[in-house]
Amino acid sequence: MKKETIIVSLLLAFFSISILLGLFHSQTPKNKGKVSKIISSKNSIALIYIDGPISAANNSPFTNNMGGINSIVDQLYKIEENSHIKAVVIRINSPGGTSGASQETYEEIMKFKTRTKIPVIISIADIAASGAYWIAMAGDIIFANPSSLVGSIGVIINSLNFSELAKKYGVNMTTIKSGRYKDMLSSWRDVDTKEKKLLQAMVDNVHSQFTKALAKSRNISLKKANEIADGRVFSGEQAKKIGLIDELGGLQDSIKYAANKVGIKKKRPDLIIHTKNPLFEFFNLWKSSIQKSFFSSLGLNYSYLN
Repeated sequence: MKKETIIVSLLLAFFSISILLGLFHSQTPKNKGKVSKIISSKNSIALIYIDGPISAANNSPFTNNMGGINSIVDQLYKIEENSHIKAVVIRINSPGGTSGASQETYEEIMKFKTRTKIPVIISIADIAASGAYWIAMAGDIIFANPSSLVGSIGVIINSLNFSELAKKYGVNMTTIKSGRYKDMLSSWRDVDTKEKKLLQAMVDNVHSQFTKALAKSRNISLKKANEIADGRVFSGEQAKKIGLIDELGGLQDSIKYAANKVGIKKKRPDLIIHTKNPLFEFFNLWKSSIQKSFFSSLGLNYSYLN
């Protein structure tokens, strides 16, 4: 019984510390930060992970390598200040996210490339759809597995409509608004014809921005971009045939390509991985041991930017 009490106490302490650390690190990160002194060689490749939904929110204390803009931009500035890094590989595994956050991340990567002239290689894991593919377009070259899901280029707005359910059970919603369209997409009433036109115009405008970026980044005509950007999802093989990606291959193929691109002759190029998550940093020794075993099994050396 005493042993069980100790275990429960440790788990509660673990949980409390992770919450406190998460709150502490929930502040918006500075544009620039110190670069870790743990550098494995003078010629390294930075590896950035973009996992999960793309958003402007800060990362959760319970997950690592999320798709928050602040974290991604912070990593880019750290890489820019590190003269040891010669190329960047961005590993994407995301179903997409908000259009604004996706577009902003794309633009930040493009600005990074302009400032530094450092090549950026994209590696798609399981999926890079919608906003995640918008980000992928910022890469100099895009890798994906043959069975990866790529595309879903489009814009969508969803809204639940409880109006019939409310009528059935006698539920009423009182709305006081300052303008005719302030409660547009309310779940308590139908969207009228004029509202649908306004919403469609907005969706079409954002979709146009997406397709123009697609045409420019993939060097295809706007006509072809519009044909592709109908919301369909493609396999990696299909995506390569229509020009959405450049090469079929996994993360190691992307790293090898990056090394060759910048003239790193080492058979096993060193990786520099940036992680900001406080929970993972708190258990850095445990994490390092696990990840070191993983990368070592692949024949790769690594270090961290904190």
